[in-house]
Amino acid sequence: MEDNGPGSAQLLVARHGLLCSGVCEGLQLCNCTKTFPALHRMMMPIRVPDCHWQIILVDLIMELPQSQGYDAIMVVVDRLSKRAHIIPTTSDVMASGVARLFRDHVWKLHGLPEEVISA
Repeated sequence: MEDNGPGSAQLLVARHGLLCSGVCEGLQLCNCTKTFPALHRMMMPIRVPDCHWQIILVDLIMELPQSQGYDAIMVVVDRLSKRAHIIPTTSDVMASGVARLFRDHVWKLHGLPEEVISA
């Protein structure tokens, strides 16, 4: 890349749609191109399960197109085998309804998991 003078870095930044507050000269970086460190939080690793359906992931996907009276799905995934139950439901399902869906479609087949991770 050629150096076209003192304003070349500013022109390059402007061409890429970024707004630069300050004059960039040579190889100096302006404040808008610097990356700031992300906030680091203490993350707890998710342990690897010892057996099937010991740790599961649960997610509700709402506002889908209507199909046979349902417009949402509850997805339950086993972390070890990656097998899933996709359970049709409605967007107005309450906590008691989610518990009933879990009991009728997951718990009766696999028992109570040790951990449930909500996505």
